[in-house]
Amino acid sequence: MFQNVIDVDSENRKRIIRISRERILQMKRKNHTQKIINAIGDRRIRDVIDLIALYEQTYDWHYAINCLAESKKLHYESPISTWGQTTLIEPLKYREIVFELFSCSGFEAIPVSTSDILELAAEAESHSSATGLVTQFIIEKTEEHLNMGETLFLNIDGQYNASPKIRNQFIRILNKQISSVNLFYYQGLIDITNLWLTEIGRRTLSDIGVKGYLINPQLFESVLSVLPVSDVSKHHIRVRASHQTYNDRIDEVITAPEYLELLDLVIKQDLEGIMRLGSKYAMPTISFVTKTTLDMYRAKGHPDNFSQMLKCLDCHLAIRHINSISTLEEIISLNDPRLGQISIKALGHYYHESAVNALLEIICTSKNKEYLETAGDAIIQIAKKLPEVIMTLNEFLKSFSCRHSSRIKRLLRTLEKHQY
Repeated sequence: MFQNVIDVDSENRKRIIRISRERILQMKRKNHTQKIINAIGDRRIRDVIDLIALYEQTYDWHYAINCLAESKKLHYESPISTWGQTTLIEPLKYREIVFELFSCSGFEAIPVSTSDILELAAEAESHSSATGLVTQFIIEKTEEHLNMGETLFLNIDGQYNASPKIRNQFIRILNKQISSVNLFYYQGLIDITNLWLTEIGRRTLSDIGVKGYLINPQLFESVLSVLPVSDVSKHHIRVRASHQTYNDRIDEVITAPEYLELLDLVIKQDLEGIMRLGSKYAMPTISFVTKTTLDMYRAKGHPDNFSQMLKCLDCHLAIRHINSISTLEEIISLNDPRLGQISIKALGHYYHESAVNALLEIICTSKNKEYLETAGDAIIQIAKKLPEVIMTLNEFLKSFSCRHSSRIKRLLRTLEKHQY
């Protein structure tokens, strides 16, 4: 009888130990997954690569890839006040980081789901072999995509892993699309839907800030003048009279569904929708709207213009692309106290050396005490996730003279003390 009691107690202890271990492992995995999504949310690709490598080395590749796949369901820490403390990861930001992780940046718009790519990667035994497997698959799908004449949001021009054959085919299709595009007059306006559906047209229209599917003839002439194609190709662009619009043709395009949605949002310059998707390919539109809104704010100073500027800055933070840093620097240089302070704080959420250098420039040149303090706080914020900050500060002090060098030295001591 006593032996039976001992056996039962022993089994209970084993079960409790097993359950405790399982819970500890679950907590560790949840923590690892959260670290990945926080890095993706910040667009810290180097940290994503390092975390995946760490988990692969500590556990195995399947553990690492499963953490990456599970992270898509999680929220990350967001600096955007209107979103609250956390937000669900933006689908295209997540997709673009996944493609970059497997050396396929520029190919994101091919009609293959992110889940399919992750499942394919999970069949490999390491990140290295998964990269080869995914790259081969993406290149094959890209060839099929190009054979159907589709190019929207593809950025193959300078991709090292695209063969000369694919690059040449891509460029050939781009030029052919422009030469054969048909546009239509409708109620005194020109329907440019078909121009939006070519990659050269999309890039050009986004860069110069064209909004909508219908534009007036004067603006159309301006568009033609900046299209980066030969005069012969421009001559082949035909405009015919029509009794209807053709913006529903956007649904006929074969591309990843999220990028089809992105195209419509870019055409409409819908910042809230663009923020929700989080794609780097919307940066030209965001930059143009920011510049236009800033000009209106400086000319009128109306509260509505200020609110719109805040929305623009939130959009930059949602995408978190390095190209936004120069835009924020431009806003800060205008010495508008309200926008300046907000823009300096925003720089503190770009975890890149160029953001640190921009903040150091503010510390060295600004006479505004609030700017100086905010820039210092922003550098500390960056240092929490970017270890290279201390090295950047040391190099800056060695290479440049600065009237506020003592402030930078104090900042450096603070970082070294807290071991950021």
